[in-house]
Amino acid sequence: MTKEVQKCIGRWMVYSSVVAVALCLGAATAYGLPGDLEAELVVDELEFPIKMEPIGPRDLLVTEKMGALRLVRDGELVDEPLLQFDVKPQNEAGLLDVATAPDFDESGELFIVYTPQQALDSMYINRLRLDGDSAQILDDPWIELPSIPETDRHFGGTIDFSPDGDLYVSIGDLRQVHRSQDLDDPAGSILRYGRDGTVASTNPFGEENPIFAYGLRNPFGIAFDGEGNLWNVENSDDVNDELNLIREGLNYGWPLVEGRCDNFPDHEPCEDADELEDPVYEFRTVTGPTAVVRYEDELIEAFDGDLMVTGWHSGAVHHLEWNEETGRAEKKGILFRAPTTGAGLTDIAIADDGAIFVQESGPSGGAIYRIAPRTKLWDDGAVVGEGGSGCSSPAGRTPPVSGWVLALAVLVALSTIRRTSHGATAF
Repeated sequence: MTKEVQKCIGRWMVYSSVVAVALCLGAATAYGLPGDLEAELVVDELEFPIKMEPIGPRDLLVTEKMGALRLVRDGELVDEPLLQFDVKPQNEAGLLDVATAPDFDESGELFIVYTPQQALDSMYINRLRLDGDSAQILDDPWIELPSIPETDRHFGGTIDFSPDGDLYVSIGDLRQVHRSQDLDDPAGSILRYGRDGTVASTNPFGEENPIFAYGLRNPFGIAFDGEGNLWNVENSDDVNDELNLIREGLNYGWPLVEGRCDNFPDHEPCEDADELEDPVYEFRTVTGPTAVVRYEDELIEAFDGDLMVTGWHSGAVHHLEWNEETGRAEKKGILFRAPTTGAGLTDIAIADDGAIFVQESGPSGGAIYRIAPRTKLWDDGAVVGEGGSGCSSPAGRTPPVSGWVLALAVLVALSTIRRTSHGATAF
């Protein structure tokens, strides 16, 4: 072996060591929760989970894209699905959202949204009843929403009940942008129905018109807070993803403007936009927001009143502070990143005990994590950051993208230093 070969091997051993450290550091920083908080793995046997609904401190309902409605009971995934729906599953279609009725504790009623395989021009909202570890369909469909046969994107398809018992539904523009500004067309809007499934008679555009607010592109996430505010996250066409505070009768701008009307990144007709409602926060990097919650529990006092938004493209929980005086949200940072390389986050929810559930989907399947103080964890052995091969990652899962990016950055830096010092590499 020549001296040059020995030197080359030696350099690569150093580089490899640095890369390994970078990967571990990248994983460790990804799970660097504030204070005494930890994230623990709850379940990881899911197949592309889309949305979840807590029904107790340790129980969850979960929708899987391919049509399975799953139950997590006492922190364990029940082997067989509650129900399997025949869905149109390509792209953004499939089994979408699940929500429980306001009187769920007494009635056991819940509602799901899906794109049916046999009716490609519709989206269905079904009414179900949960009885123990089984469910039965009461109405299929309970409400039928419009779609178009040739689309497989921009459904929205998320639902939530207001504190006074009305059902709110998000529906995207179905990839026909003009529909979002048409008040005779439900697409690109937030719709409001009564608890019985009929159009709310007090809606702003007529007692038979379901539209509550409009001008939206792909509102894939709505949630009420304890004060009755309706929050929405909207996927834009590029780097103007939005967090909106939805008010009755307002126009949120699509396709006239994206994000705030400020000519970013392209020209917008801001001189004519006085009647268009700006988002309370605009993401200026590609985020792909999927869900929003407002934290209102004493378990984590430092988060009280804050907003949490999950991102599909960012693979992160974005932590924002709501400023009532300015009517704007301000970003505080990243609370949590998807622990699995290449995965995105599809939902976030607050459990009855104040813990935060975060849902991940990716090439290796899907998982749910629980964020809580160390003293309130279910299983110390499931904490994200313990186990693995010397790196901070849960057993059997790979370090997050940030670790690989950091490793690549280190290699580039080292190569740059060497070229600067010696004029060229020896490889």
